[in-house]
Amino acid sequence: MASDLFYTPVSVGDQATLKGMIDSGSMSCTLSVEGESKLRDAGVLPSPQAVPEKVVLVGCGGLMTQPRCIYELAVEIYSLKFVMPTFLVPGQRDELIIGTNVIRPLIQGLRSDEKYWELICSNTSDPQCEQLLSCVTRWSGSEQPEKVGTVKLHQAVTLAPQQEYLVWAKLPGNAPVSPGSAVIVEPTSSHSALKDIIVGQVVAHLSGNRWVPMKIINPGNEPCHIV
Repeated sequence: MASDLFYTPVSVGDQATLKGMIDSGSMSCTLSVEGESKLRDAGVLPSPQAVPEKVVLVGCGGLMTQPRCIYELAVEIYSLKFVMPTFLVPGQRDELIIGTNVIRPLIQGLRSDEKYWELICSNTSDPQCEQLLSCVTRWSGSEQPEKVGTVKLHQAVTLAPQQEYLVWAKLPGNAPVSPGSAVIVEPTSSHSALKDIIVGQVVAHLSGNRWVPMKIINPGNEPCHIV
């Protein structure tokens, strides 16, 4: 099934395996109650940590959820090991969701292995490799930049309260572009960034026209205008 391309087995504590969904639209990793029970039965569930009062997860459509606790899970994904802060989210259907806070170092770790690029440049029949590397092109320049550039909207957008939007913004003309390469779209670190909206991290593919998708949420109770 095509939906299986979004999932990968995740080893936890070398004793249990959860079905992890790779979600480029999630900024954090989350665990379901069923996944928690599975880890507890395997004896690899660490002690829970309290969630700071101000932490609220915003899901699809702007739905807000208060996590129950945090677990520091020792996981292995694609032969790479991480200690992954994971929120326990009541009502979550998937056992484990892998967010961009792990996807990013995961891809960086894989890129340090020459076999990664050999697989991209070859016709592989390995389902796991096809799952992770599908539609990814190696950066065409002599050096891969840490940051491509800052995108800008070309027209004003009005965001209704407590709604999620996909908007398109454009990279400047002097930004290096390698069509087909995957990039992470994330909030700017500039102090002039708007404080009334939430910009989600999204994995996207660069195109020659420099347009990039952005995931934006207005969590407030009033319309928000951005230009």
